[in-house]
Amino acid sequence: MKVVITGATGFVGAHLVRYFSEMGFEVIALGRSLKPPKNLLKFASYKSFDFEDEINTEKIEADVCIHAAALTDTRCSFNKMMAINVRGTEKLLSIVNCKQFIYISSSSVYQSGFDQTEAMANAIDKAHLSNYGKSKLLTEQLLTNNFEKGLTSFQTLVIFRPRAIYGKGDRTLLPKLLRLVKNNRLFWPGKKYVPSTMTHIDNLCYACGLSIDRLKTDCHVFNLGDNQVYNLFEVVKSLNENIKRKKLKSVMLPAGFLLPVLKFIYGNNSRYFELMQLNAPLTLDLSYLRRVLNYDTERTFSASEIGDWYHDTKVENTNPLNWPWI
Repeated sequence: MKVVITGATGFVGAHLVRYFSEMGFEVIALGRSLKPPKNLLKFASYKSFDFEDEINTEKIEADVCIHAAALTDTRCSFNKMMAINVRGTEKLLSIVNCKQFIYISSSSVYQSGFDQTEAMANAIDKAHLSNYGKSKLLTEQLLTNNFEKGLTSFQTLVIFRPRAIYGKGDRTLLPKLLRLVKNNRLFWPGKKYVPSTMTHIDNLCYACGLSIDRLKTDCHVFNLGDNQVYNLFEVVKSLNENIKRKKLKSVMLPAGFLLPVLKFIYGNNSRYFELMQLNAPLTLDLSYLRRVLNYDTERTFSASEIGDWYHDTKVENTNPLNWPWI
């Protein structure tokens, strides 16, 4: 079986490439880089694909397309997010013919709150979302509208909404969390107890595999996460202590004061959005995922797993953009 994976040079795409290659799939990896990491070519063939490039690209035939590429930088403008995340997806649809399309969306399509169900994203006011959250929700709507109108090549559309994807090789979330430590102190701009769903990258790959095996028709939207609810402060503290290999003193910053100030400066984006992620309880209802896909996994957060990878790969003084492809 042949699978196309976008965002293959990034964290999520890299794990998907390895996972499906090791499962025996023929993998076609798409990425923006003209030259892929050498290690990637051990697992897949590679095609350069720029979501902003207007040059026509040759058609790609596959059984499955997993669309993991996205612009996630919350400092970017809404127009930039739209150009890459929404219109880029339109371009992808024009070149890939497949039977099943899997879109890696985000829990950012929800407002903060406990135990979000899939239907809740359809009832929100997009004005309360970040530019990133809006672009992900609009991409979902683009895909579902095209699918319902019969404008796509695929018979099955699967949308996953993971929360806080983490794991070895993470170049997005991990660097931000490491910057919270200065002089052996963890400066925590939030509450000590914030319940949250998190998603191990292996669980995301596992869910994609389940959807390919079990879903043959229709549109399906799933929340996605580990089978456990975490306290963000405890996770971040244990992670940083494992990486620093020492106990850290916690310095609690007044989030109640910082949030209104950053909201005034940035609206729902940039630093305000990042601070909200640490302060807003958000757990995902996984009952539909368990019922339809029989999703059952014991993979959960381990500070030592990420800490060991960090030290073994010697990335401490390296720009995260240059961290090795996993």
